[in-house]
Amino acid sequence: MRLSVIVPVYNVEKFLPRCLDSLLRQDMGGVNSDYSYEIICVNDGSPDNCGAILAEYEKKHPDIIHVITQKNGGLSAARNTGMLYAQGEYLAFIDSDDYVVDGAFHYLLDHFCSQPDPSQRPDVLNFRFRPIFTDGTTLDDPDAKPDGEVVFDGDGADEFNRTKIMYVWTNLYRREFIQKHDLKFEIVV
Repeated sequence: MRLSVIVPVYNVEKFLPRCLDSLLRQDMGGVNSDYSYEIICVNDGSPDNCGAILAEYEKKHPDIIHVITQKNGGLSAARNTGMLYAQGEYLAFIDSDDYVVDGAFHYLLDHFCSQPDPSQRPDVLNFRFRPIFTDGTTLDDPDAKPDGEVVFDGDGADEFNRTKIMYVWTNLYRREFIQKHDLKFEIVV
């Protein structure tokens, strides 16, 4: 499996269908495809209608969408739970009030993470995002296309930190890299 998309869910019934629909439009192929993927939704004890929405999507897409329900522990706990169940070579973390451009994950995996030798694939792949406000305005060029720019290679993290903004949801992470370094989200109150 190429990708596990982890979606923490809490009190977002208004946005959740748009998020899940966008993740289902990633052109990743079927279960046996070279681009197979899973969507792991962690219902973090959401008090609204999210549980019913998740159950409906899981019923319609049982091969792709997997729902885990837990007592509310916060965003970090939900992401950590999702990582425990993830099977993909790469992990993506998408907030449930966000959505992803159609085919974006397929494009990223195909263009940047498909070297024949897995040891040559990136541990972390950073990509851009565009904030879209409730009135439809945006801060970024809506016609911008990915340019394939390699920001750093090797030990360039310091330069990267000075030049780019990173959020957990603007990256693909190799699961092997996460596991090797025992990375987890810190539980903060």
